[in-house]
Amino acid sequence: MRNLKRALSLTLASVMLLGMMIVGTSAVSFNDADEISNVTAATVLQELEIMVGDGENFMPDQIVTRGQMAIIVCKILYGDRLNVSQFADSTQYTDVPANSYFNGYVNLATSLGIISGYGNGQFGPGDPVTTAQAALMLTKALGYFQGKELTGDWATDSMTAITQATKLGLFGKLNLDNNDGLSRDNVAELTFNTITKAVPVMYNSIWGVYYTDSDNVLGGTKFNYLDTLAFTKFDLVYKQGDDNFGRPTTKWGIGSVSGNSAIDASGHLLDSQVTIKDTFTEVADEATYTFTSKVTAKKLADTVGRSTARGYDWTVNGTDADIVDWTEDDNAIGESGNGVLTQVFVKTEDGETQARLFTIPYYVAKVDGSYNTSKKELRIASLVDDGAVDLPAKTETTLSTDDFDNLASFEDGDYVLVTVYNKEVQSIEKADVITGDVEGFVSKKNVTVDGEEYKYTKGYRADVDGGYKLDTEYNVVLDKFGYVIFADGVEGSDDYIYVNKSGSLGGASKSVEVEGVFPDGRKETVTLHNDTKGNLSINDTNWANGTVTEGWYKYDMKGGKYLLSNIDVGDKVSGTVSNVATQITENGKSTVRYSDTAGQSVPANSGTTFIVMKGSAVTTYDGVRNVPDIKAKEADAGITVAVIKNDKGYADYVLIKGDKDKLSSSGSAAGEYIFIVDADRVRNRKHSNGEDTVYEYEAVVNGEEKSILSTSNSWEVGLYTDVAYDGSYVDDMTKVRGAGDDDFQAFNLGQGANLSFDKAVLSWGTDSITLAEGCKVWTTDGDNLDTSSGTGLASDYKTDKLKGEIYLVISNNQATEVYVYTETVPVDLPGIGVVPDPETIPTPSGENWSQEVSFDGTDVKVKTPITIPESGNVLGMSKEQWGLKNADGTDAEKAVLLGLNNPGNCTSVRSRYAGKSAGWNEYTLTVNDGYALLVGVTPGQTVEVEVQWKVDGSSTWSDSIVYTITCDPSPAA
Repeated sequence: MRNLKRALSLTLASVMLLGMMIVGTSAVSFNDADEISNVTAATVLQELEIMVGDGENFMPDQIVTRGQMAIIVCKILYGDRLNVSQFADSTQYTDVPANSYFNGYVNLATSLGIISGYGNGQFGPGDPVTTAQAALMLTKALGYFQGKELTGDWATDSMTAITQATKLGLFGKLNLDNNDGLSRDNVAELTFNTITKAVPVMYNSIWGVYYTDSDNVLGGTKFNYLDTLAFTKFDLVYKQGDDNFGRPTTKWGIGSVSGNSAIDASGHLLDSQVTIKDTFTEVADEATYTFTSKVTAKKLADTVGRSTARGYDWTVNGTDADIVDWTEDDNAIGESGNGVLTQVFVKTEDGETQARLFTIPYYVAKVDGSYNTSKKELRIASLVDDGAVDLPAKTETTLSTDDFDNLASFEDGDYVLVTVYNKEVQSIEKADVITGDVEGFVSKKNVTVDGEEYKYTKGYRADVDGGYKLDTEYNVVLDKFGYVIFADGVEGSDDYIYVNKSGSLGGASKSVEVEGVFPDGRKETVTLHNDTKGNLSINDTNWANGTVTEGWYKYDMKGGKYLLSNIDVGDKVSGTVSNVATQITENGKSTVRYSDTAGQSVPANSGTTFIVMKGSAVTTYDGVRNVPDIKAKEADAGITVAVIKNDKGYADYVLIKGDKDKLSSSGSAAGEYIFIVDADRVRNRKHSNGEDTVYEYEAVVNGEEKSILSTSNSWEVGLYTDVAYDGSYVDDMTKVRGAGDDDFQAFNLGQGANLSFDKAVLSWGTDSITLAEGCKVWTTDGDNLDTSSGTGLASDYKTDKLKGEIYLVISNNQATEVYVYTETVPVDLPGIGVVPDPETIPTPSGENWSQEVSFDGTDVKVKTPITIPESGNVLGMSKEQWGLKNADGTDAEKAVLLGLNNPGNCTSVRSRYAGKSAGWNEYTLTVNDGYALLVGVTPGQTVEVEVQWKVDGSSTWSDSIVYTITCDPSPAA
């Protein structure tokens, strides 16, 4: 496939409509390409470094100043040989400083007589350049107005400049106001036409004539491309060719020609004599005639003129055709029809006129998965299995940014329009979608949505018209010309319901109430009934008992009730999976297992809808690319799998049902992933059923900060996948643990973890991960949520004050999101030793005690012991929770409050008198929330306490540290 990436490729629908498709091969693209109207001009001038934008954007709407216009004029006159340093030392205008960037160019253009300022000593370098001013500068640069054409009256001279520029073809198709400031887009077109459509001229003052041939002054001016500024200053050449559809194109680039014989009689280059070494862009020529509806021979002859058309040599899509046979023919020519781009290119050479007609149909597809930022690819899939309406002979295509510049603008599920040549996509753009109720339709012709009638494209599948249900909402997909090319839900539009539970309502009608699950994930209790003749609409022997067999059914509505009918046996299949070794679905794989028995499976594709019921929660997934890996969590899980097949044997709908503790869905396609920021921030709300309680959590959902509501109050800080919902409430999810999953991983960061970041790689211990471009990094201390970066994390972990957990969301072996849960740990070794800031120590309820504490070496001084209250609490903990007992088991009356350096991995602490041989815990040391209470001491007593600890569940006690503690008896003020 021809490379389509360069030179703002395939981004302009209006350009495509006119046949001006860009097919560039080497130019650097602009981020704002879709805002540029004069694409060829912008591309070429950028490559020639005449107008380059800011390196990433062309900024087509930005107004060009007079100073900038002076630079452009100088560049087209001197090309890459331009050097204005000798003109930059002084200034000719009071408002152009000598150190100004514009000064050298303004002085040069002034010395050439191209500009002269306002006549009051000022030039106005920052003023917008108007159409008339630019026209005068460019025509003067070509050598015009050396005589006495200009009067000095600007009202007259501006019109003289506009007239001359128009004669030379500098405006092309531009329609500009003479006094308006010019945009970069329009200046690019004016400048491009100046260097390619006109030639510099000389002036003879004796004869008062302009001429181009010094040997024939009176011969006047004559166009010869070899004399243009484009060729003489930049070696810019062009060559005719064909695009992939066979349409005539013009290729622009740097090259050479074979002497003076390289031009034809009109002064244009002969293709056979041109060599292009570096191609900038290739542009389809503008069509002589363009149609977007059915083109018949009669319509074509009437448009072109019957006698004129008879004189042309016609081809249709490259095949010779005879216009004589068409004149009264009402059949479509080629593939023309509604929504098909039909173009006619007429060209006369050597007295013969060729008319080349091309028909280019558009096809609809759907984006299958998000844009892959690492591989820079986008996957699209057909909407119809047989490819009749979308990608010819293909059901799936992966597109690369090597060929298309606009792929990052598409999102998963977008409908797109593509053109195709030789089974390869040539262009892609987003389709318009109209959502509304279908109020009527005419088979093979049109459909009316919300009062508006839309005709079908030629490629619309008429055999599915019967699938429309009136007064039902559809997504109607329009092509770029306003015709309906597809309607979401038309295929397989039978209404289905999965009967999950049922029970009799009694009465003469023997109505039955069922819990039904619908393909869109809705779960509702509905009423079923018999038809008016008393006959059951479903052949179910259980109906008389007030039940309906569980499974899939078709339904119609009647009087607000559901009338069920059976699905043909060959169109459905079901089974039970109880074996943990049976993979029901696997992300990206087209096989769905519906039984533990080998071979019992059905194929699925991008059009398959998966409905997963985990307990009471229902989640839906569209297509095999989006469904997660699903299997049983444990043996004898009893998971139900029920499938509706289409007429080609593929699964249309797959319902998978099991208890939430027995059904596992995992992987990046498992729907939402949620990072719980703060497990303590919950508040009660009433469930929508009015009975149960739900809780609100601060969280990050799929990379976006938001709160969630859940039926559980037990979620910890961390990353969760396999999320299931009960209505709008999170009902179940699985915490990410370890590195066993390819898409989500978790690691523990020990205290003082050796974490580093270098050249996009984040490393800790023996593990590392590459951060993808644009990777989001979140950090929390279990309270506040902050954003960070790889560099920021490495900086935070340079100290050993942190420990925690790191969670990764991974795509293509790169982290797209990183979540870090950190805990701050005091610097010293575990034991008593770090006293909290006095201002942070809460006062025990109802007690008078000193907050003045200090720490010096191993001496901890607490001015006043805490009196343990008979009731109430100390530091928010009850007496019983602290376990306040003396060594002999009696109730403690006094206690010393100490700050405790206790990282989370310190699991046990014990104490005794230093140097004593008696048993440990002679003084009871109780640890809670970063503080310790040492009980059994009295005011004024000085004791030495020996402390040991265990770390991470070790069976070995650490070496001891001796602390000297003095209890000052003086009371607090």
